Amino acid sequence: MTSPAISAGDLNDTPESDPLSPLMSVGDLTDVLELQFGADTMSRWTYHFSGGFNQIDYLLVSKPLRQAFVSAGVERRGIAGLSRLTGGKEVQFDTVTSESNSASDHGAVWAEFNVY
Repeated sequence: MTSPAISAGDLNDTPESDPLSPLMSVGDLTDVLELQFGADTMSRWTYHFSGGFNQIDYLLVSKPLRQAFVSAGVERRGIAGLSRLTGGKEVQFDTVTSESNSASDHGAVWAEFNVY
């Protein structure tokens, strides 16, 4: 039996990139955003650069956590200029008025598990 494990972080590359291929092909690790949204990359984006929206931040979970998975998402409201980036579809927190008081330039990946 595999132990519950999470590999998390800003990996600075997209899920299908060659540099991430060895990690993404580990059979017992699953990306929680892929579990939640499948191939819907516009729901999975964590960072905006070069005119595009990309997932470069991850929570990869082992089989026991995948089996206990409830939901996942990306908290983007701490990103400065979110409303401008998304054409008003998403809006940053009222207190985020510039990059200097933003939470990050990345969206935070979160996940919920039922481990009871």
